[in-house]
Parts: sequence; structure tokens; C-alpha cells
Amino acid sequence: MKYFKIISWILVIGWMIVIFSLSSNVGEESSNKSRRVVENIVEVVEKNKTKQEKIKIVNKIHNPFRKFAHAFEYCILCILIIIALKTNGVKNKWIYLLAVLLSFIYSLTDEYHQTLVSGRSGEIRDCFIDLLGAIIGYLLCRFTILIKKTN
Repeated sequence: MKYFKIISWILVIGWMIVIFSLSSNVGEESSNKSRRVVENIVEVVEKNKTKQEKIKIVNKIHNPFRKFAHAFEYCILCILIIIALKTNGVKNKWIYLLAVLLSFIYSLTDEYHQTLVSGRSGEIRDCFIDLLGAIIGYLLCRFTILIKKTN
């Protein structure tokens, strides 16, 4: 059981490193990476469209996809923090608020970090998107617990 406690925090720190690493990409590199992901998704989902139609779709959904990625990163982070806290015996009723708060604080530091990266900027709006992702992570955990209790 001791190893699970350590591993749970290693997963949290590992995910934070993933977020930090993604934020360390210079602006153009970051945009190009996410654009390629969107292009691949559009290529699979819209395989019957012309190249021009696919380009229009990519242009339309690229920015919303980047914002979704922000929320997703922090959804996962919040879930990992909740798991780590629970695995380490924290039974406080405020555990979920603490996990959301820690995720949000990390988001603030991440956005500040981005101000130091060429071609990137720290956006408070992104912090609130990250907060929304953390809240979704919290809700997913609470929903999972409710389902487990009913079974």
C-alpha cells in the first residue's frame, strides 16, 4: 500500500511535468503541434470532404480544440490529485475543493511560465478554462463515487 501512496504522487508530478513541457513549446511550435492533431482528426472524421473543405474545418475548430486541451489537462490533473489525496488517507470533506484549488494554482503558475516562453502569452482566460476542466474532473470523481455507492 505504501507504494500506491508514492505512485499516486508520482503520477501527479508526472502530469504536471507534461503540462509544463507542453507550455514550454514556443508559440509557433505549440500552434503547429495542435494544428497537426486537429488535421489528423479531421482527416479521419471527414475523409469524404475535399482538401479545401477540410482546411476550412481545421481553421474553424483549431482554436476551440486548443481551449478544450487546456480544460482536459486540468481535468486529468484534478482527478490525479483527488486520487493521490485519497490514497494517502486524506478523508476531509474538503478534499475535492483542495484538489480543484491546487489545480487552479498550478494553472496560474503555468500561465505565468508561458509569459517567459517566446511567442506565448499568459492568459487569465485560460486559467478559468483550466479551472472549468478541474471542476469537470471533480464532478467526474463525485459521479463515479455516486455510481459505486448505488451498486
